Amino acid sequence: TERNFLWKRIYLSSSGGGNSLKSSHNHGLRLFLRRLAAFTLAEVLITLGIIGVVAAMTMPSLVAKYQIKQYETALKEVYSILSNGFKQVMVDTGCPDLECTGIFISAGEGLINNSSDTEFQKNIDVVAKNVFKVVKSYKGDEITPRTIKYLKGDTTAEFGGNSGYEMYLPNGTIVAFQNFGCGEVPNNEGSLKNLCGFISVDLNGEKLPNTMGKDIFALGGLYNNGRIVPNTSLLWAQSKVGVGKGENYTDYWRNNSRLCGKPNVSLKNDTTPEIVGQDCFARVLENNFEIDYLK
Repeated sequence: TERNFLWKRIYLSSSGGGNSLKSSHNHGLRLFLRRLAAFTLAEVLITLGIIGVVAAMTMPSLVAKYQIKQYETALKEVYSILSNGFKQVMVDTGCPDLECTGIFISAGEGLINNSSDTEFQKNIDVVAKNVFKVVKSYKGDEITPRTIKYLKGDTTAEFGGNSGYEMYLPNGTIVAFQNFGCGEVPNNEGSLKNLCGFISVDLNGEKLPNTMGKDIFALGGLYNNGRIVPNTSLLWAQSKVGVGKGENYTDYWRNNSRLCGKPNVSLKNDTTPEIVGQDCFARVLENNFEIDYLK
């Protein structure tokens, strides 16, 4: 046959006159060519096609798992950086709490309008450059709000819209601060006491997907003792003045699936029509930094 003829030609040319290969090399080459000759071109193409189909089926899943792992690692890292950083500020200034450091100056009724909170911006800028070693930062009106998406549903929101200060960490994470002056702040049910600031993060900077609960999280409140407590966590509910223990609190994420889905249910199987995702950090922290709802 044509295939056997081709094999003979190759074999003879490899073993004919003028061959400088050692006998051991010739033997290895003959074995390789024998195996090669055992498959037709059609068989090889079919095999490659099957491999391609299997790869196409498995690659999206592998890429998704890798991306989730990156989010988990980045979230754990930025939480550690910020927590340790503010505790270090207290040590360096010899202060027992953040209010003593003078960073979070109360702006009275203008608290929510952080864009005009110049004293806070000046103070936090010093901390950002000396403690967090930021790459760049923006203050007040310099901040351009970006459109971000809910975890599930068509609703959009803004990142940085109410922030008084944004800093870009060396690892690429954007951190947005809102000042609350370490005082008592009114909230839906009761009030939050000793709340110095509110922190949100974009784990991969301005890159996509810009979706809450994936690359964007509200880390939560930065309290006077230097601790970051996630919104909708049980500890956050318990910290509210006049609310009690908080186990049945309606804004505890486990009691309201709209906040971050149903407990122990993945997003793809969750029947909740709309999930915000902004406060999913409470769920992630309870699960030891595992983003279980994306798996």
